[in-house]
Amino acid sequence: IGLSGYSTDEMFNSIDEVICEDYLGKTNCGLRTQLKKKKYSFCVILAGTNDICDMEYFTNDIFKIHKVAHDMDCKTIALTIPPVKMESAEPDITKIRKKINEDIMNGPKNIPEGLYHGIDISALLPMHDISNEVKNIMWQQDGLHLTPEGYDIISVILASFFNKILIK
Repeated sequence: IGLSGYSTDEMFNSIDEVICEDYLGKTNCGLRTQLKKKKYSFCVILAGTNDICDMEYFTNDIFKIHKVAHDMDCKTIALTIPPVKMESAEPDITKIRKKINEDIMNGPKNIPEGLYHGIDISALLPMHDISNEVKNIMWQQDGLHLTPEGYDIISVILASFFNKILIK
């Protein structure tokens, strides 16, 4: 349910919407609406990239989104927030992103084991200290969003995660 440009609070506030129009003009429904339509075992949630430049902590908003899925009997995979271009100009953004990512990896308090999983994609999606050629392959020009090839990297990371689960 990709909602390009949505902040975490916009994602949460639209969970029951039948139609959400994102900032690229694409439509989808809210999370709970989708989870009512179809039963999923897992929901992968990447949230916070559009919030990070506000330099505020919004971990609780991310966890509220996960709780919606958990309440619908769906396990969640929380992806950490990848680096953003503005970090090179504003180092405080890096500190905030790293703190939020630490919280994402630790997960919400008082949650049954196996319901929430964190995957640190930020370490595997470099933006700084890489060649412009690689950067242009992985990142859109806004320095905030990944290209399809960048999202392919996430799919490989997720495939590895699911392979580990299936082997257990």
